[in-house]
Amino acid sequence: MKRSPTLIIRVVFVLLVLGGAGYWFFYGRNQAAAEGNLAASGTIEVREVTISPELGGRITAIHVNEGDQVAAGQVLVEFDTTLLTGQLAQAQAGLAAAQANYDLLLAGASSAQLAAAEAGISRAQAALDALNEQIDQIESQAEDVAAQIETLTADIADNQAAIVAIQAAQQQGTATPEQLASLGQMQGGAAGLNGQLAWAQQLQTALTQQAQLLAAQKLTAEAGVDAAVAQRDLLASGARTEQLAAAQAQIAAAEAAVSVLQSQIERQTLTAPIAGLVLTRAADVGELAAPGAALLVLADLSELTMTVYVPEDQYGQINVGDSATIQADSFPGDIFQGTVRRIADQAEFTPRNVQTAEGRATTVYAVEILVTDEAGRLKPGMPVDATFAEGGQ
Repeated sequence: MKRSPTLIIRVVFVLLVLGGAGYWFFYGRNQAAAEGNLAASGTIEVREVTISPELGGRITAIHVNEGDQVAAGQVLVEFDTTLLTGQLAQAQAGLAAAQANYDLLLAGASSAQLAAAEAGISRAQAALDALNEQIDQIESQAEDVAAQIETLTADIADNQAAIVAIQAAQQQGTATPEQLASLGQMQGGAAGLNGQLAWAQQLQTALTQQAQLLAAQKLTAEAGVDAAVAQRDLLASGARTEQLAAAQAQIAAAEAAVSVLQSQIERQTLTAPIAGLVLTRAADVGELAAPGAALLVLADLSELTMTVYVPEDQYGQINVGDSATIQADSFPGDIFQGTVRRIADQAEFTPRNVQTAEGRATTVYAVEILVTDEAGRLKPGMPVDATFAEGGQ
């Protein structure tokens, strides 16, 4: 069969290209050492940014996973704002009341306004009474649960002691048939008692959280009663200059409270401070995150660096600003450019990642290289080799 000349030419061309690439990869990369140029190895490093909440809370949404690219300002994590939203509504109501109080002082009071103020006191007091009743109920339930936990803890201890005693008698051969028959029941009962204890402890935690929420609401309700009484008194006595000033101060305080809560609600949505890559994700929806907890780690891919370690006897060959060629095993045949950005002032023992015992026994200087990769192919942790021109340049 006669082969096509065009096909033969194409095959020869491919072989020449592959041969040239192999020659460069196996010979070119080592040519620097042969020519006396200084070469060193390291890994691609990036600036890492940890995403943490200022306030913490229950996570309701996480919009990224490890390996995702994110843009600056992109929403990453959202927290439950139910409690803060409720507090904001109360603060806004307080602001409206403060403004209304100031307006009433300016206008003076009528009989209808005085009656409305009295009605406002009654409503505020009724709300406070209802909260006090709820708090009493929660405290009573909490006492019952605490007593239940104490009883269950004692029962578990007694049951465990009985199990240990029967097992000891069984090993000594003195256990009665009745004791042996009850051993299985006791062991099964231990699991049930532990389950009841865990449930009671969860209920105790829930009651504690509810009591804390009601306590905060009670403070707001008490302030509402005081404000209603103060408003009624002001209406009855008529406004004076100092009363108007006090009313204006109440408005300012209420506005500040609203502003603080709005800011806190905004902080419950975490956004990306930079464009980058999600390196790690350490949380899931539904988890309770503490303030300052590291939820995500972003890598700033706009600035890549690598750190190499130069022996003490070659330290003087490199200067800040010198150029270097960077090669990566993942991209054979490609050359990346680098610039020396920092050279350590003090020597250190060679890090563990040096391969030879002789190398580890020497002292070296850390050299940080800024790597240029406009195409974004190099990734954090990727091993790379740097070659410095002889004498630096």
